[in-house]
Amino acid sequence: QTRYKKIKKNYLPNKRIIWIETNSASEFNFMVQPYCVLNINNQKNKEYIFEEMKAFNFDYFNLIHPKLPFKKYKKFRKKSLQGRFKNVEKLFNKNDIGIFDNPTSSLIFFFLENQIPFLQIISRNDFDRFTIKQKKWFEFLSLHGLSFFNDEKGKLALSLKKIISNDYCIPEEVTNFHKNLFYC
Repeated sequence: QTRYKKIKKNYLPNKRIIWIETNSASEFNFMVQPYCVLNINNQKNKEYIFEEMKAFNFDYFNLIHPKLPFKKYKKFRKKSLQGRFKNVEKLFNKNDIGIFDNPTSSLIFFFLENQIPFLQIISRNDFDRFTIKQKKWFEFLSLHGLSFFNDEKGKLALSLKKIISNDYCIPEEVTNFHKNLFYC
C-alpha cells in the first residue's frame, strides 16, 4: 500500500467520531463484485451504527463519499464532512475515530498506516462470504475490540467509550498482523 502517507501529529482538542460512508454501487459493480455490493447495500449495518450512536448519545460526523454519495445514508446523517475525491485523508486527525460499515473501504489502509482508531461493522452473512484471510483479519480485529457484527448490541458503544476516554491508538500488533497477513 503506497497510496496513503503518514500524517503529521495533528490533534484537535476533542476526538471526533467519523462514520465513513460507502459509495453507491453500479450494476457493473454488482456483476464483478457481487459480495461487496451486498455488503454496501446492507441497511442493517447502517441501522446498527445509528442505533448505537443514538442510544449512547454520541456526537458524530458522516464523511459523505465525494464522488458517488449514497442516498441510503440520508436518514442517518447528523453533521457531514465533505471531502474532495483526491486527498480526502487530509480531513482526518490523529485522534479521530473512524467507523466503517464496509470492510472494503480503502481508507482503512490510511487509518492503519497512521494508527488512527477505527471500528468495522459487518453482518454474519458478510463474514460467511469472506475469504480465509478476511475472516482471520476480522477475528483479530474483534479480539482487539475493533470489529463487530451488526447484531452485537452495545459492543460498538462500549468500544467507542474506551477509545474516547483513553489516549488510544491502533495497537502495533494490529498493524503488524495486517501486514503479515496480506502483504506476505
